[in-house]
Amino acid sequence: KTGDAYGALDRARAAASASPSRERPPAIFSAPSLGWDEIARAAHNDFEPVVAATHPEVREALAALRATSPLIALLSGSGSACFGLYGSDRDARAAADVLARQSPMRRVHPVRTLAAWPEPAEL
Repeated sequence: KTGDAYGALDRARAAASASPSRERPPAIFSAPSLGWDEIARAAHNDFEPVVAATHPEVREALAALRATSPLIALLSGSGSACFGLYGSDRDARAAADVLARQSPMRRVHPVRTLAAWPEPAEL
């Protein structure tokens, strides 16, 4: 549940604030023209460790997703889904095929990100 995820995140943040050695990702990107390597290094979801700690299926899904070598793989929001970003449609489809074969119960949906915002008439 979302409320449980926020509660766990609050507790994890409180514990982390007692330890100043924790490395945190940058809050914002410093330049609008970052490459995917820089974006991947900065990509982070604070919910991921707390949700994965209490939901082994999420931890397993993320591990399986990351094993397909995406540019980025993260938990979405407070845990409704996991996603991976790939360098090509071919790579994304191949990863989706692997993931679907590994666990037929897992829902896998390869999608294409928008290159530009569609005009209202195109929706």
